[in-house]
Amino acid sequence: APSGETSKKRLAAAVGPQAAGSGRSVADINQQRRKNVQSLLKDLEKQQAAKKQRPTMRRRIEQAGLEISVQTFWIASAAAAAVVALICLILRESPIVDALAAFGVGIGLPRWILAFLTKRRQKKFTLEFANAIDVIIRSVRSGLPTNEALKICAKEMPEPVAGEFSKLVESLKRSEERRVGK
Repeated sequence: APSGETSKKRLAAAVGPQAAGSGRSVADINQQRRKNVQSLLKDLEKQQAAKKQRPTMRRRIEQAGLEISVQTFWIASAAAAAVVALICLILRESPIVDALAAFGVGIGLPRWILAFLTKRRQKKFTLEFANAIDVIIRSVRSGLPTNEALKICAKEMPEPVAGEFSKLVESLKRSEERRVGK
């Protein structure tokens, strides 16, 4: 019977003191753990779904590498729509064609151009990112601090990699200032 007592002690130690004293079975505890994991997974799924929401227009403009305000973007879109509507009026098109053309040019074309510029910038970034990582690795191996290696990438790499590393260096600088300031 000593081996039976030993196995009970091991089981109680593995399950935890709360279960050993409460009379709950191992199956109940496993079921509770399973429920906890499922609720955690559901929370993670909700967070991922929230992240997958469409980016704001400000973020889209930044991703395209443009340095204009959202207001300027919408004004340019409205101006393009007005020009197309005026051209359709001059060409004596029907009001429906007028409206559809103005809508397409005012809403669709600027968003398409933004998506095109974003994809082009992402391709450029992807092509040069491996070189930037190589520069960082070599710099760190030669004894430079990581911040200095990032600054080198911000200065030496072509755009858009240099711009993104510049933002990263500035962000690190601000967070360091906040940390030291506290």
